Amino acid sequence: MRRLAIALLFAACTSEPDSVVEVGYVEYVGEPAVIEAPSSATTGVPLLVNVRTYGGGCVELESTAVTVTGDGVDITPYDRRQTGENQACILILKYLAHEASVVFDMPGTKTLRIQGRRWHRDGDELVEHSRTIAVH
Repeated sequence: MRRLAIALLFAACTSEPDSVVEVGYVEYVGEPAVIEAPSSATTGVPLLVNVRTYGGGCVELESTAVTVTGDGVDITPYDRRQTGENQACILILKYLAHEASVVFDMPGTKTLRIQGRRWHRDGDELVEHSRTIAVH
């Protein structure tokens, strides 16, 4: 019995993961990038940015990474995709709403950069969308 328990524990530790976290698809076969952000902001006041990613029946929203830099902000949406062998996924197109709160400490012209992926008929590729924000 003890050997069976050890064997099961070992098998659980070495099995393939049931899901992976990936950079989200911000464009999907003709569906455009949807990014909602104001064109101006106030120093020290949170600015809300919304980014849509696209997924199927086995994709869920995971997280949104935000990195404020001297010249702006980088936002990367992440989604979790189920990968298990026996996974049954519904063939649908889902919209996943990522939200990010950004605070700029210094006034000036800042660049909002969204890193994501584009899915097209020939595969996928990394893309970046950028916008300018006037911070007062």
